[in-house]
Amino acid sequence: PTEPEAPPVRDQGPPAVSPPDGSIPLLGVPPPPSPQVLEALRGYAPDAGHPRCVVLESSGLVVLRPNAETMAVFDFGRPCPPELPAHAQADWGTFEVWHAGARVVVDPGVSTYVGERRRWERSTAAHNTVCIAGEDSTEVWGSFRAGRLGTAEIVAVTVNRGGSDEVVVTARQFGYCHLEGRPVHVREVRITPTSLQVVDRIESERPVSAESSITVADGVRPEWVRPTTSCGAADVEVADGFG
Repeated sequence: PTEPEAPPVRDQGPPAVSPPDGSIPLLGVPPPPSPQVLEALRGYAPDAGHPRCVVLESSGLVVLRPNAETMAVFDFGRPCPPELPAHAQADWGTFEVWHAGARVVVDPGVSTYVGERRRWERSTAAHNTVCIAGEDSTEVWGSFRAGRLGTAEIVAVTVNRGGSDEVVVTARQFGYCHLEGRPVHVREVRITPTSLQVVDRIESERPVSAESSITVADGVRPEWVRPTTSCGAADVEVADGFG
């Protein structure tokens, strides 16, 4: 029998974001983990009883494990802690995916503290998300400067939607509301044991341009990522299928 709809598990701590390859997600600006930390994470092996959806409310990360071989981590949180704007990134909505023990969708992370490369790695366009009107969702410049910080919220999380084995997460961010038309980026994630679909919708009072980016690891089969686009007068929808 199919399980009934259920709420997600919340705030399990660091083990919840332990990928199957023994690494750590590159979302945000993670410091190089010590051997002791990596060893502790390796000891956390998800099994059939592991929650399929964990929401880490303090960071805004959502961890999805639809089966024993697949894990996805989405960043729906703030661009930085309020007291640490120097490490802000305009990366809302970015994500990484692991399948069959390997990273499949890759976030670039931040590899340096200086120069043009750091500026690019902090930008919205560098991440697996949507860039509206060629601008960043959070205003970042220089090596350690941040101005307007984008705000966001997780709207809904449903496990076993409609009695199925599907998990659906909906979130939205308001980092572009200063632009003409006050566009809002809505990202919906739908995941089952055999597929991952990311649907982006731009809600705007006027037409806007938008560009969706996704970075895949070397060796990923092209058929695993199937983008489709539907454009209207004030609406843009992009779905990236993985399965």
